[in-house]
Amino acid sequence: MHSEWSRIRRALESDNHAVFKAWFAVLQRECFASGHLVLRAPTVFQADYIATKLSEALYLAAAVAAPEVRQIDVLPGLQR
Repeated sequence: MHSEWSRIRRALESDNHAVFKAWFAVLQRECFASGHLVLRAPTVFQADYIATKLSEALYLAAAVAAPEVRQIDVLPGLQR
């Protein structure tokens, strides 16, 4: 079974490979519960850029590939 984030990633990559590679490929899934997906970006800049410039693409991909996702947060600072 594929996680919701795996399905969203595939949708984002097939929609625009260059944007996916530049911005979305670095995101890591932190958790998913009750329709809320939390992703981590390596830096504050990346998290802010995705939230302000690419959130529509992220939500559109989620609507198609993982309709169970109703909220997405992209937070800075990858957890290790």
